[in-house]
Amino acid sequence: MLKGIFISVLVLASASLSAEIRYVDTQLAQDCTRYDIATRTCLTGSENATNNVDQALKNVKPGDTLVLRAGIYRPIVIQRSGIKSQPITIQGAENEAVIITGHHVGFMIKNQRYVTIKNLRVKQVQGFARLENATGIIFDNIDFSYAFASGTTGSLKIVSSQYNKVLNSHFSQGSDLLILQDDANFNVIQGNSFATSEHSSISIRCSSQNVLRDNTFNNPRQKAMEIYDCQGISDAPIRYQATKGNLVEQNNFLGTRGSSRSYKYNAIQHCGQQTIVRNNVFTGNLGGGVSYQYYPKECLNVYDNKLYNNTFYNNRCFAIMGSKQSSERYHDNFAINNLLYKNTNCKGEWGQVLISNPESVFLENNSIVEKDPGFVDPLSGDLHLTANSRQIDQGDFITKTRSSGSGTLLPVKDASWFYDGFSIPGEQGDRIRIEDRKGTAIILSIDSDTNTLMLSSPLTWGRHDGVHLNYSGNAPDIGAFEFQGNE
Repeated sequence: MLKGIFISVLVLASASLSAEIRYVDTQLAQDCTRYDIATRTCLTGSENATNNVDQALKNVKPGDTLVLRAGIYRPIVIQRSGIKSQPITIQGAENEAVIITGHHVGFMIKNQRYVTIKNLRVKQVQGFARLENATGIIFDNIDFSYAFASGTTGSLKIVSSQYNKVLNSHFSQGSDLLILQDDANFNVIQGNSFATSEHSSISIRCSSQNVLRDNTFNNPRQKAMEIYDCQGISDAPIRYQATKGNLVEQNNFLGTRGSSRSYKYNAIQHCGQQTIVRNNVFTGNLGGGVSYQYYPKECLNVYDNKLYNNTFYNNRCFAIMGSKQSSERYHDNFAINNLLYKNTNCKGEWGQVLISNPESVFLENNSIVEKDPGFVDPLSGDLHLTANSRQIDQGDFITKTRSSGSGTLLPVKDASWFYDGFSIPGEQGDRIRIEDRKGTAIILSIDSDTNTLMLSSPLTWGRHDGVHLNYSGNAPDIGAFEFQGNE
């Protein structure tokens, strides 16, 4: 056994040593083995370089890095895969203008794995990128602008692809700036900004257990996000009850187009099943905040969704909306611990919520206030709570324990309020706290069948104790931000 381990280590070390950095510089007349990075010339340096990006892509292997120097490059087709421990990296040189442009998709990635693309611009292309049956693809610090694809074709489209990440990037000028479609599951969309889109900034279509975190949305032409099943539009299949368990947290929804109807141009046009929307800020959306809709055919199954601890401030066309339909497929959508202030109806008059069927969308312990709730500085966009806010310690616990006990297996009444990391590399489950207890633990996994949370460290609890995300003080606060000064 030891001999086998030793051989494996040698193989990995050998593979690591064989990885190389290669430069792509369109100013060169030919390939170069003595490339000087500073002068961008041959014969005086020690690096490998080529002037042909296509040739470099054909020769790349796991662990290699291609550094693109300043210049304009035509759209790229990725035809090589890395491995999990040694991805292929394609990156723009630091502080240089590396631009991908042309009348095709900026990056076409089909049936490939473990490629990281970062630090460059993709502009004036048919679509920003397309992933199909791809795994472990990372886009990081990319400026995506001006995609010509119209309708639901999408700009950056992730189809039937899992465990990919889009990080710290900027999107503008396209239709459906980012699409997750047809079992595009376990993807992370984090730290991005989304500007003008002709339709939706993000569209989640028959895809599940994705994480959308810490993004900023400002789309004055239409809506910010839509979550629904697939009904065969564009190249989508027909799949119902197939949009489950997505997590939308800590995002800023800053502006959507104005509307005279509560179901148009929402910050989140919400269908799907078992979605968690929490700790987001909705402000200045002229088409409303979150709308639970129901219509044929893509929006027929809307149930078991959770909307909790969000802040809605100064939105027109209602903060929270629910359709009037009554159906066995439209039920058990809960909104709890949300803070609503200065929201209006679609005419700009008083009316912060519009729940047409209170048997399908339940409002519980939300703070719908007429007076200043105690924001730090709402005019500058700081909606954290001040120390004297009456929203502190006023939140409900999102679920309760079923029995008393101790250990790392916590039985709760409803485990669907929580997140366990979805087994995504780099992700961590929720840190939770039990009512009147000071200890906390991280959720390692969730057994949805038995409503049991597996914890990282043992806790002690009583029967029917409240359980919530980690909080400060005596109970959870209302709104998106937990006040940290009252321990």
